Amino acid sequence: MTFLDEGSPESPAASDLVGEAAQALAGLAKIDSGQEELSNQATLLEDTLAEVVRGLRDYLDAIEYNPKRLDEVEERLNLIHNLTHKYGGSIQSVIAFGEDARKQLENISNATERITALETDENKLLQVLSKQAGALSAKRKDAAQKMRKGIEIELDNLKMAAARFGVEFKGRADPNGVPLSDGSRVAFEEHGFDRVEFLVAPNPGEGLKPPAKMASGGQASRTALATCRGDRRRPWRRPPKSSRRRFERGERNSCSRYPCAECISTASRPMRSARPAAAAAAAAAGSGRDGRSAPA
Repeated sequence: MTFLDEGSPESPAASDLVGEAAQALAGLAKIDSGQEELSNQATLLEDTLAEVVRGLRDYLDAIEYNPKRLDEVEERLNLIHNLTHKYGGSIQSVIAFGEDARKQLENISNATERITALETDENKLLQVLSKQAGALSAKRKDAAQKMRKGIEIELDNLKMAAARFGVEFKGRADPNGVPLSDGSRVAFEEHGFDRVEFLVAPNPGEGLKPPAKMASGGQASRTALATCRGDRRRPWRRPPKSSRRRFERGERNSCSRYPCAECISTASRPMRSARPAAAAAAAAAGSGRDGRSAPA
């Protein structure tokens, strides 16, 4: 605008220069009528430039200059530049990060309701688990009674008529466990909440205690044999050859998968003369078959 209309003595404005040129051409047209058309063009240019100056002046008058608003815009642009530099380098990445942060904020704001819903679901599942674990425990206790009777019969057959066998069911207290009917809570695992332990009272007047605490090795062996035989659901199986060979060599042996009287009776101590005993048994068996004594 200064160049067009607001000149100085050292640098005249364009409108002033065009006006001087138009006046000079008008004087020339008075002398030479052939230059009248050129004078008219200069006059038209002067009018056009004057309209341009008026339009620019009106535009400048309509613009509102607000330094405070300018500072706000510059601050906003600076913030956008910093965000793009920190979160991905583009406006789109900044917007995506903002949406993700907004979702996280909503989850945090609704955390109380979410926790309440999860606790409700947990209590429902614990109730279902308590019901199923209780039914499983009841079946176990019923099976334990049948097992107790069968084992005591086997103990009677093994000359331990006064012995008593019992099964103890325990639970470990846990404030976060499954609720019981009495209001307490116990810990649970994938097999339920029962902790089962076998107890034996080998002699009259003695209390029930774990078999590992029995003083007599013979009683412990007979109890183990009665336990294997008392479980009628598992049939007796002959031990493998490797177990019989270890038994013949007098080594300590415990055929837990294949219970037999010989292995259980010698589980607490090595056999001192297993091989001679086995040879004598084989000789007796041979003489019984053909009526002749087997060679020594």
